[in-house]
Amino acid sequence: DFAGRFYWTLKADFGSFKASWYSPENTIKINEEAKANELAAKLKGAKGKVTSVREVPKTEKPPLAYDLTELQRDANNILGFSAKETLDTLQRLYEVYKIVTYPRTDSRYITADIVPTIPDRLAALSATAFGLRASSFLRNGIRTDLSRLVNDELVSDHHALLPTEQKVDITKLSTNEKALWELIITRFLETVSPDYEYKTTTVEVEVEGERFMTRLTLPVKQGWRDVARDVGRRSAVNTEDDGDGDLGILSLKEGTELTINDVVLKRSATLPPDRYTEADLLFAMEHAGRFVEDAELKSHLENGLGTPATRADIIEKLIQNNCIERQGKELVPTAKGRELVRLVPQQLKSAELTGKWEQRLFSIAHGTETEAPFIDDIKKNATDLVNQVILNREKFDPNLMGDKTRLCPYCGWPMMNVFDEYERVHHVCQRFSCGYEEMEVKKRVEVAPAEVIPTHASASPTKRVLATATPGTSGKKTIVIRKGAVKAAVAKATPQVKWETVTEVVKPSHYRPRNEFSQNRDNDNRRSFDRKPDNRNFKRDDRRNDRREFGSYESKGSSGGGTFADFIKASEERKKRDEERRKNKK
Repeated sequence: DFAGRFYWTLKADFGSFKASWYSPENTIKINEEAKANELAAKLKGAKGKVTSVREVPKTEKPPLAYDLTELQRDANNILGFSAKETLDTLQRLYEVYKIVTYPRTDSRYITADIVPTIPDRLAALSATAFGLRASSFLRNGIRTDLSRLVNDELVSDHHALLPTEQKVDITKLSTNEKALWELIITRFLETVSPDYEYKTTTVEVEVEGERFMTRLTLPVKQGWRDVARDVGRRSAVNTEDDGDGDLGILSLKEGTELTINDVVLKRSATLPPDRYTEADLLFAMEHAGRFVEDAELKSHLENGLGTPATRADIIEKLIQNNCIERQGKELVPTAKGRELVRLVPQQLKSAELTGKWEQRLFSIAHGTETEAPFIDDIKKNATDLVNQVILNREKFDPNLMGDKTRLCPYCGWPMMNVFDEYERVHHVCQRFSCGYEEMEVKKRVEVAPAEVIPTHASASPTKRVLATATPGTSGKKTIVIRKGAVKAAVAKATPQVKWETVTEVVKPSHYRPRNEFSQNRDNDNRRSFDRKPDNRNFKRDDRRNDRREFGSYESKGSSGGGTFADFIKASEERKKRDEERRKNKK
């Protein structure tokens, strides 16, 4: 529903530099075309003077060390890794090579007792691209102010990601492992490096009562920003904008008179918000309190949605269930996902529910509330939500892409086309309780060569003569090989191949036992399924009968199962039995 609007910007060319027009509200946007044209006509060729020249030295401290979520964000932005891929690769660096510390951490600080181990961690980098810098730190020491690295109070179970004292052999790492390891080491070395120092020069010019401004930023000492150059990269941390100024502004002084040589008027449009990348979504999950207005609930969402160890799996589950899909680096909702958001109860679409639970768990932890009422309220809330869904008469009707006539062979619902990472088409049932998924693949089949039958039925098959031998003048035989006959014989001996399209089951339907999916079914077999129920008239109350008809979980050969209520009931019965045993022992 986003509606963009046009706006204009104006930039003046003063010869040795260019500067942008600014309104009294300190914005460069001009919302009306007539006003933009009027300003351009008035200012071209006009004279003015420099009203302000400010040169400000600045410093920027090193970034914080990595926790898992921040590493996943940078790996997505810089390396294109998914959150799951980052976690899996990091786990190998930790478990197999033992060259990084515990990966599933939510802290970006270390404790004071880790500081004495830093020299050994630096020494382990001697045979890598970071060796020279690590050796320099060992000789000259690291930065003395470690306040952005050491903080005992902000470390809970595990400290920030660091290299270990294990000596690193780069040759043993895969390309992805090496790239991720370099990100971690770059950030570690940045945290112990000097500040980045730079100076910013800002110039303001007044022409015909209008204000123009330009800015130039120049580095003085690269400090921690120089570390990434050891491996041919730029730092993952964004720094202050260099500005649009030219070196020509460095010679200007207040009162210098200037003339506008030319005016450039540019039309632009406001853009809709960018789609989420995995890096953006991880950040939003970590800071879910930003989407909640209630101040008290916001305070209980300081840890966000999920944990650093589970956020990647949450994203992957949404993708596997075809609620969202990856398009390049962007995460895009599918038709199925949009319908899900439209139909589910409102409280399931907001982080407020998590905030309320966290609030009550906080009260239980501090003894102001007991757990029994909380569990009872959870059960009641789950029941109410299920009843809301049952009473909802709205129809699940996603705008399907692809072949809309393709129906699930087990429940009759329409199937959606989904592309996997190899651009292969998967057909996914839209019915959540079914979950059937299949894909068409090309299968190589060997075909025996056709036998050549003679013209006369009584004649024997003709034998090909591959070579002939004739006596020579010197007593030696001359052998003549017939190339055409040899090629024909080789072609006959080579098995013929043809490709057949078959349907492979990716996920079996919940309406059939898994052991019925051991063999692939081709399209003809799938199309021979002649029952196509009218999904438009499907009633929720008929689910039990429907499952029995299609082969329920209770059918023979099924692995069994039950509802959440069944599990709760079984758990309560187990508690009663345990309580009775304890009483009997007494």
